[in-house]
Amino acid sequence: MTDTATLQTYLDEAPLHAAIGDLSVRVDGDDVVIEGTLAAASENGAATGVAHGGALATLLDTALAFALIVRDDRDWSTVDLRVDYLRPMGIAEVSVRAWVVQAGRRTGRAEGEVRDGSGAVCASAVGTFIPLD
Repeated sequence: MTDTATLQTYLDEAPLHAAIGDLSVRVDGDDVVIEGTLAAASENGAATGVAHGGALATLLDTALAFALIVRDDRDWSTVDLRVDYLRPMGIAEVSVRAWVVQAGRRTGRAEGEVRDGSGAVCASAVGTFIPLD
């Protein structure tokens, strides 16, 4: 089974993740959690103080894929990702939690949500993935 250290390596290998913020990942039971602080590069326009939706979508996509990787110990690629933005997310603390809904031989499905430092849900997502083996 894929462990936290391996997921952290995957997270650290992508320069995009470093641009989004100072992030760490952990496995929490059957869920994957990515936590950290969003970087100024994640801001949606100068001095808005609000995170760009693309940064949040990237975090959700990553967490959902990681949840499937942990569940099946194989790599997955996104086929479809639906993100619902529920409230503005500030450039501050962020927590993304993802879990597997279904993991089959040919497709997988996962869900997740982004919470701000106060615990409010700012965005949620559902994604469909295919294994890369």
